[in-house]
Amino acid sequence: MVDGDVMVGREHTLELGVAEKLLSYAKAGLPIILIGDWSNARVPGISRPGGDARLRQLLADLGKLKSVHIVADRPNVPEAIAALGLRRDVEYAQSSMLLHSHRATVEADWFYFANDAVSKKGSTGTRITHDVTLTTRVKGAVPRRLDPWTGTLTPIALYTRTGDGRIRLTVDLEPGAVTVVVPARPTRDTPRRHATATQADSLHVRDGGRLEMRAAAAGTYTTTFDDGRMTNTVIGALPQPVALTSWTLTVDDWRPGASATETAHEQHVVQLDALAPWSKIPGLEDVSGVGRYRTTVVLGDDWSEEHGALLHLGGVFDTFRVLVNGRELPPLDQLARVADLGTRLRRGANTIEAEVATTLLNRLRVARPSVFGAGKRQDYGLIGPVRIVPYGRGTVQA
Repeated sequence: MVDGDVMVGREHTLELGVAEKLLSYAKAGLPIILIGDWSNARVPGISRPGGDARLRQLLADLGKLKSVHIVADRPNVPEAIAALGLRRDVEYAQSSMLLHSHRATVEADWFYFANDAVSKKGSTGTRITHDVTLTTRVKGAVPRRLDPWTGTLTPIALYTRTGDGRIRLTVDLEPGAVTVVVPARPTRDTPRRHATATQADSLHVRDGGRLEMRAAAAGTYTTTFDDGRMTNTVIGALPQPVALTSWTLTVDDWRPGASATETAHEQHVVQLDALAPWSKIPGLEDVSGVGRYRTTVVLGDDWSEEHGALLHLGGVFDTFRVLVNGRELPPLDQLARVADLGTRLRRGANTIEAEVATTLLNRLRVARPSVFGAGKRQDYGLIGPVRIVPYGRGTVQA
């Protein structure tokens, strides 16, 4: 695909060697889409005499071939794809700001998706949730999801196959978030059956290939399998969500020392009845460093092994990690800011810790005002609101 948006001023530009290659590829049968009006194209930079005329002739010859289709602008690309008898490797169920990239190997396809619906003015943006249909050339491929923060690959429990063998599943991403879907050959952890529909909030593949459903409310949930069979799973009563408001904050404050090779360090300990950015906490307004938040949540007798929980952190500035009962969680999505605690919580007292590292700007504003004084004070820390939201877990019998 040659995009007419590549231009200098109002003229489309292309190297002669590239145009010659495109023409040879098209003559060999490679489908090519030209976007825009290339009748006045020119060679970039200082070209040899007759270079522009030669380029325009090459492009004119290119446009006459059956394997080439010309459209006025990018929104017209789908009609060119259809006219060339091609099928897109990725098709969306609806128009959205979802971006994707596709790479393929002999054993797997790698579909990278990103939610680009982030406002340039810094507002929240829009969550994307809709189906995508993927074309894979791996025979019998089953989809897995690659977590780009941890590098783990897990089978996807909920998807359908179209009549022509493609895979249809849902992509659900917060603004700025990414995911990677990997259709590949089956392995030992591949479930014998997969779900095509469920009333539950989500489905997951656990150890041994068994399916587990999760729901944030008690009830009976129906799941449909790829062979058409249906099964019901009961989720019992759930504890109420818990708001975490009281924290002990310990901050390691780093600042310039007495000389250029020294660094001073001071530790602050603050008791918080409500979360607030450091800029609003007396004594921390211009501090840069690492803050460790610690709180205890007590779960009652209604908590059981059938329960899991999500930890919603709310606002966090800047990078962070989470520990539960002294054990660090795997790396977390720094944009979604939601941690799946799984079964790490227990009946009785539980310790939740969040470690937040800041940038250096707030300290540099006062340490070197001649250089950094114009910078705006940033709202560091765990800002929240922080909540523990329980969910019920139930094995789905295939």
